[in-house]
Amino acid sequence: LAAGTISMTQAALFLLSLGLIGLFVLVQLPHIAIYVGFAATPLVVLYPLAKRVTWFPQFVLGLTFSWGVLLGWAAVTSNLPPFPIILIYAGSVFWVFGYDTIYAIQDMEDDRTIGVKSSALAFGSRIRLGTGAVYAIALGLIATGLFLLQYNGLPPVKIGWAGLAGMAINLGMQIYRIRIDNKELALNLFKSNRNAGLFLVAGLMLDRLFTG
Repeated sequence: LAAGTISMTQAALFLLSLGLIGLFVLVQLPHIAIYVGFAATPLVVLYPLAKRVTWFPQFVLGLTFSWGVLLGWAAVTSNLPPFPIILIYAGSVFWVFGYDTIYAIQDMEDDRTIGVKSSALAFGSRIRLGTGAVYAIALGLIATGLFLLQYNGLPPVKIGWAGLAGMAINLGMQIYRIRIDNKELALNLFKSNRNAGLFLVAGLMLDRLFTG
């Protein structure tokens, strides 16, 4: 829209198509999962506005993006998420906060010009410390949630710890390499979070396959 390559009508039709696809998926889920899905609506509305009122809109993005943790549990079990899953959700929130802060390095100049806030601008020269702290919190919350799952009737995590370790190494390398004055590097580090997530997911999937 900003570049003028599509019209408002085209954008509206595309948005309507995505909404209908999402609705089709949603109505296939258990009722409790539908309620959990709709509960995310205020966050979806708030995120675009958060950049105007807080230096940490990335946190609101984390709350929104990570909602799939809660929705996924509700969809599979037809129950509300227990405390360990909420901890894993919170860990995902901080992970998104961290990697979107790295992404925001690319937009710092434009954000200053138009008066939009971001955690990259808030951290400034301390971005390595800030993002490192956020990632550490994320890993701690996810680890605690995985550990506590065994007290909710699930088998103890075993191979999953290797996946979390791989994720931790990936995040650590991001913090080691991060530079506030290198947009291309920031984009590459942001993209590397795909691998961080794959490490964790692979470990957890292998856990379920081989340990039940």
